[in-house]
Amino acid sequence: MKVGNNAIQINVIAEDGITNKRYELIVQRRNEQEQLQYEQEKESEAEKLSTILEEQNNGSNVEEIKQDKNRNIICIIGTIVLGSILIIGILYIKKRQKKID
Repeated sequence: MKVGNNAIQINVIAEDGITNKRYELIVQRRNEQEQLQYEQEKESEAEKLSTILEEQNNGSNVEEIKQDKNRNIICIIGTIVLGSILIIGILYIKKRQKKID
């Protein structure tokens, strides 16, 4: 391809073998200097995006840690409450059995 705009024509035939359509693509080829500048810009954009994503991930990790901590606290409290109810129930049953005996 030459440097600049290049027209490429594509003929597409449908499965029926009769229907067809022609498409034209315009492809731009850059010269070496333009290509180098383009690649540098894309690399810079990729680095910026990477930094943004990393910052967002770090922020979400902090939130996830807080949520996990809260879930753990709730689980511990629930376990203590259920254990207490179980112990009280056992003591109540033993006390009733002593009264019956």
